[in-house]
Amino acid sequence: MFVHRRGWDRRLLPGCWDIVGGHVEPGETLLRALRREVAEETGWQVAGTPHLAHVADWDAPDGGRREFDFAIQVRGDLARPRLEWPKHVAFRWLGREDAGAVAENRGQDGGLIARLVDVALRMP
Repeated sequence: MFVHRRGWDRRLLPGCWDIVGGHVEPGETLLRALRREVAEETGWQVAGTPHLAHVADWDAPDGGRREFDFAIQVRGDLARPRLEWPKHVAFRWLGREDAGAVAENRGQDGGLIARLVDVALRMP
């Protein structure tokens, strides 16, 4: 599973490991937003059919959020994602044995990313 580290100057979850994603623009469908965010944050293209893995409601400093998380396959150079510097400053690939790497976020994200990584790594 791919994760990237948010930049240290980000308002929300600075320096935390995160999954690729973002927001839905007005008039945009959820799947179109997913494709756009993947391209913007990594330079990759979504391949195949995205699988809904998790839905969560959570509170952010600027209000409530509903989050839809998908397990996807991508096309592109997986060894060299095109990160949105300085929004994202590092990346790594996680297998089941590496999933604990995102535990350092817990002080800021309440374990959200760790739960999402766990869900994704358990998917067939």
